[in-house]
Amino acid sequence: MEHVAAAARTRPLAGLGAGSCGTIVRIPLDDPGMAAELAALRLLPGEPVGVIEVVPLGGPVVVQTAGGVYALGRRLAARIEVCDNP
Repeated sequence: MEHVAAAARTRPLAGLGAGSCGTIVRIPLDDPGMAAELAALRLLPGEPVGVIEVVPLGGPVVVQTAGGVYALGRRLAARIEVCDNP
C-alpha cells in the first residue's frame, strides 16, 4: 500500500542531484513503522524536499525537509518518489 499525492511524472528521490529540489508524491507504506518515522521527519506526500548531498559509493542522500536535515539510506531514498519543483 502506498500513499500518492498527485499523478505526475516522477522519479526516485535518490535520482536527484545535490542542490535539486522536489515535491514528494509517493512514499512507501508497506512498513507502518517506517511510514511513521518518515512522517515524523516531514517526509510526506505534498511536502517539498531538497537534496543537500549525495554521498558517493552508495552512501546516504542528505535531504532537507520542513522538519530538518536528514541522511536517508540510498535504498530508502530510491523508494520515495518526487516530482521536480518548477
